[in-house]
Amino acid sequence: MRASQACSAAPGGTATSQDFVLPVTVPCAATLDPFVGSDCNIATTADALTPGMVREGARAIWQLSGVEVLDGGADGDVDTPGNATFARPGIFIP
Repeated sequence: MRASQACSAAPGGTATSQDFVLPVTVPCAATLDPFVGSDCNIATTADALTPGMVREGARAIWQLSGVEVLDGGADGDVDTPGNATFARPGIFIP
């Protein structure tokens, strides 16, 4: 996921950061239902992914874009270079 944040540099002042990536690996578990295949779920925060990223008590404006879900590839490991994009936001027209 790409994110950018407008943050306060000084009281009354503003600053804008560059885009950065928040990598999240979502664990999956096989299910017994052949129509489901796997159950994948994660609950996290930006501060858990990058400690110190969120300043508590400070106002901020965040823009999130470019969310992509990568497949596990032949080895089942999403971190392997060259894995294909499995899903991304947009309109699906079959």
